[in-house]
Amino acid sequence: MPKAIASSADKFIEYSNLKDAWNVGKKELAVKRLIYRPATGDFLLSCQQVPSAVVVHAKPHANLMQRDVGDTFLSNSTRKSIETRLLHQSMFNLFEPSEADQYRVTSVPGISAHSIRLSTKLEIADSAHVKATTIVQRTENLNHPPISFIPFYEMFGEPRWQVDCKPADFTPAWAATLNLNWLRLASNDFFDQRVAQYGVKAKRAINNVLKFRARASELVIGFEYEKTLGFDNSKTLTLPIGKAAGSVELNVRSADFAFVLIQIADLNVIGALDQKNMSFWG
Repeated sequence: MPKAIASSADKFIEYSNLKDAWNVGKKELAVKRLIYRPATGDFLLSCQQVPSAVVVHAKPHANLMQRDVGDTFLSNSTRKSIETRLLHQSMFNLFEPSEADQYRVTSVPGISAHSIRLSTKLEIADSAHVKATTIVQRTENLNHPPISFIPFYEMFGEPRWQVDCKPADFTPAWAATLNLNWLRLASNDFFDQRVAQYGVKAKRAINNVLKFRARASELVIGFEYEKTLGFDNSKTLTLPIGKAAGSVELNVRSADFAFVLIQIADLNVIGALDQKNMSFWG
């Protein structure tokens, strides 16, 4: 969720076609789920119970979990807590992990399989009237809940499916190799302003859809959509020479396309990663 509209995060959660068991006549929210997959050694983040959504695959450089079989997932409350701290990154500096390079195997069955505890780094000293040990006893609520991955125990029933993709199985209609500098310029030139306005007017239908038209030399983004009239405005973004091939034209959800581009542009990239490949399949 971009920082500009972080306070409105709940407005952008999709509804699935699954009937809500507790609220008659309503659909369940298509919440995101983060799972770790030992078979591929990666993390999958995507929405549940919908036919399509943004899919994120993240493969760590190191083996974070000693696990051979059986996917595990992060609870929704913990995932949301972590995302909040990613939006306000100084909050992470308040904590230190119990393990430096790997999740600890949990020995208590029925709760989790792999866990890392986070504790506050506040340094508390004795004062003239109060002992540090007394204060520490009152700071337990400052500790972040453990980051615990839970197996899909049989007691939970059959796990709900979530969206995944296998790009290697498709030939892209359009593909481009764009570095972070281009994405950041594109965000400054268009997406930052559009997302900030979209956050204020999230309930307006004209802001729900963007037109995405890509060629070898440019991207054209249509916005302010009206069902009978089409798109009122558009923005052209010039692509680097020789970095794109093919063509595609489609309508995309604003909360998917624009949000993702902004978040890629805002990544604090560390290490060798310096480019992102963008592909669209038809």
